[in-house]
Amino acid sequence: SVHKAVIRVFQGGSLQDNELFSLNENIRQLLKSELGPFITDYFQNHLLSKGLVLMEEKVRVCEGENLLEALTSSWDNFFTEILPMLQAIFYPVQGQELTIRQMALLGFRDLVLLKVDLEQVLHQPHTSVPPSITQMLLVLQIEDLLDLGQNWSIL
Repeated sequence: SVHKAVIRVFQGGSLQDNELFSLNENIRQLLKSELGPFITDYFQNHLLSKGLVLMEEKVRVCEGENLLEALTSSWDNFFTEILPMLQAIFYPVQGQELTIRQMALLGFRDLVLLKVDLEQVLHQPHTSVPPSITQMLLVLQIEDLLDLGQNWSIL
């Protein structure tokens, strides 16, 4: 099922041979059914949020440099593995207000990044900002949400 596949992707698993084709067909069928208009809501409010909560739980327990390492690892995994797979699974979902990519990125921002105290870590003296964190902040365009002050300019 689509639900199991998405959660498996968030847990680091991969799809079986030809599973992507089957998932796309399932989604195409759902889009044609009376459930069609609710697919993006289901993706955003159930599948995406459940997967991102799993990611956030791994990051939340860390502090200081460990927080930066955990967030870097989570972002790299999300951006290079999970996000492309979500886009592939939900490829048949087109023409919505927000794309699957946009929903996933906003979800990561809201359910993972904004739940951790990144400001405090970045304000510590001698904190080296990993390139992945810089990329994450730029992709998510959150400079207006975090008060990074002068630290934003060094990114």
